Amino acid sequence: MALYQRFYRYLIIIIIFLFMINTLILSQLVSLELSVVWRNNTIQLPKKVISRVKGECIPYLKVTYINNTDNDIFFLKVINNSIQLPFFSDGMQVGYLNKNETIAKFPYYSCSLEKFFVCIKGLEIIEGPWEVLSDTTFLNSNEDNYYDRFINRILRDFYFSIIKDSDIEAMEYHFSFGLEDLTDSAILKNQKEYFVFLKKGESFSEQFNLIGFYLLGGDYLFYIPDHSFVDYIFVESPQNEIIHLPLKVNEYSLYSGSFSSNKLRVKFNKKSNKKVICTNCK
Repeated sequence: MALYQRFYRYLIIIIIFLFMINTLILSQLVSLELSVVWRNNTIQLPKKVISRVKGECIPYLKVTYINNTDNDIFFLKVINNSIQLPFFSDGMQVGYLNKNETIAKFPYYSCSLEKFFVCIKGLEIIEGPWEVLSDTTFLNSNEDNYYDRFINRILRDFYFSIIKDSDIEAMEYHFSFGLEDLTDSAILKNQKEYFVFLKKGESFSEQFNLIGFYLLGGDYLFYIPDHSFVDYIFVESPQNEIIHLPLKVNEYSLYSGSFSSNKLRVKFNKKSNKKVICTNCK
């Protein structure tokens, strides 16, 4: 009995020690925090959409980068969009219905009682960085689910339909550079929308409009699957080259290591949108 007690005591000490080491390592990384904020709408919406929200606050996904390292650093954003809207893969209605028809048909039906996972794949994924997966598909990753493709397409169509025509190119989520864009001065002057520059202890936040999810309803778990910043970009050329980023821009060192992040669960009840449950789960 004494031997077993000693074994379990040592086991507990080892577990506590490993937990402390893991906490120390995470505290020295860049952290990326997901949260939801409710605020006044910041994009121009069609009248048909405005009539549905009736002046209510709109949910935004807030992404905060925090530099916990001892250095001044820069890195590629995990999520980027100059008009701060989610970006999905190919749409279904665009080209077949006009914007007014697409808005009138959205959201087709309520998903308030359904659960989804929202996978944010990262900036290096050029096509469809945001992907919505039903809980059944998430648990059976090899399954090709038509319903998932349908949800992603109607969300993309909706977001394409509420923006100005002049912003469609930005919505296309272009992410390619020429070699001339990779000089220190070019990165600082022209490409800051793709990068984050942080001094030691600083943070930077961006917000992404979730009105499409809000109107559709449902229980969504937002997460980032890959917790590592890439150190390369695609360069426009006949060979579509992959070029590594400069190791230093002015006093900022390239950070391409791991980052810590949380998962965010948000529930939108379309039938009673004022009763919104939001929990931030690690």
